Amino acid sequence: MKNPFHQDSKKETIEEILENSVQMEEDLMRTYLITAERIHGDPELKDRLENFAEGNAKRTKQLIDELQKKKIKTTRENGWFSLRLKAFVTDQTLKGY
Repeated sequence: MKNPFHQDSKKETIEEILENSVQMEEDLMRTYLITAERIHGDPELKDRLENFAEGNAKRTKQLIDELQKKKIKTTRENGWFSLRLKAFVTDQTLKGY
């Protein structure tokens, strides 16, 4: 897994950064939950770790939502580009323009 905060010589796309962040959040969530399950003598620590995991779950969902929005936007842009290209190739105009 790549560190999303490390700048590579190769530029990563926003999607790659978000996908890497989702993976990091899921790994942290899993670690917190497994650790919380192993704790028996400290209910406060167990509760805090479970809260950390819950925070990771919320951030993971937010990141996934952002990825989906980005993909929908890209799909819309690609669809619009396809329509324009088809109109150009067939020497037709787009209705409304």
